Amino acid sequence: MRSLDMPTHKGQVGFFGGHKKVGETPLEVAGREFTEETGLPISEIEYLGCLPLVRTSFGKAILPIVCYYAGDPKKVFNDAVSNGEWSDLFTYPWKQLLEEDSWSMGLTRGLTPHPVLFHTLRTPWLQTKFSQHESYMLWGATAWMVWEMVQRINNKDQ
Repeated sequence: MRSLDMPTHKGQVGFFGGHKKVGETPLEVAGREFTEETGLPISEIEYLGCLPLVRTSFGKAILPIVCYYAGDPKKVFNDAVSNGEWSDLFTYPWKQLLEEDSWSMGLTRGLTPHPVLFHTLRTPWLQTKFSQHESYMLWGATAWMVWEMVQRINNKDQ
């Protein structure tokens, strides 16, 4: 969950990430941002690939880099330290996200009317590091990234 002190997207669910510096590859950005935002070493993530480009409702392009955290997930909860950009970490099982009927769609206005995906992350599956929230709303560009992964996983056997 993004920190309430951030200038944009306060309190929203999002992934670690950020802007590319001159000369960096997307993989380098992903690794740098992971380390900057968690304090954990890059050596603990394995790059799996990229998802298709996602555009926000305001037209900003995001290139999702998919990584696998090879360490013990409990280590993230115990050892990750926020650089101030996030205020909570959580885990949520893929099994719950793979249920396509649990997703809904709405419409928002950015530069143009834009479809928005929603999925409510709920207890008892939602496990948080700091808060006792019973739910978080996954929506917007982050939801589109997760939806793309859901589609790839659900269509893997077809």
